[in-house]
Amino acid sequence: MSKKIGVLIVEDVEDMRNTFKDALSTLGCSFFEAEEGGKALTLLKEETLDVILLDIGLPGMNGLEVLRKAMSAGVNLPPVIVITGEPSRYEKEASELGVCDYFEKDNLLAKKLREAVLRAANL
Repeated sequence: MSKKIGVLIVEDVEDMRNTFKDALSTLGCSFFEAEEGGKALTLLKEETLDVILLDIGLPGMNGLEVLRKAMSAGVNLPPVIVITGEPSRYEKEASELGVCDYFEKDNLLAKKLREAVLRAANL
């Protein structure tokens, strides 16, 4: 694969960010990390990204608020994959915001995450 996939990982727990990076390491991704919504919004405006892995339960503003603020600021969002402890609680609202996939943190499988990122990046 010649193109590096630009992945923004928005997750407040460092161990989870590292888990995502480990799971995607074979894809040769360029990783950008944000532990809170404000930093995520800055990176969304400044970087060229192919996929966002977005935790819902962020401190300050939750992941869906990050999406709404980015959209209202006119940011051209890449595909978003939501990572949450409670996917059914946010599924309807996330779908309305254009989220392309969901993963439950407790059932996160590296292979399925890699497949979802490749699908989202159209590779």
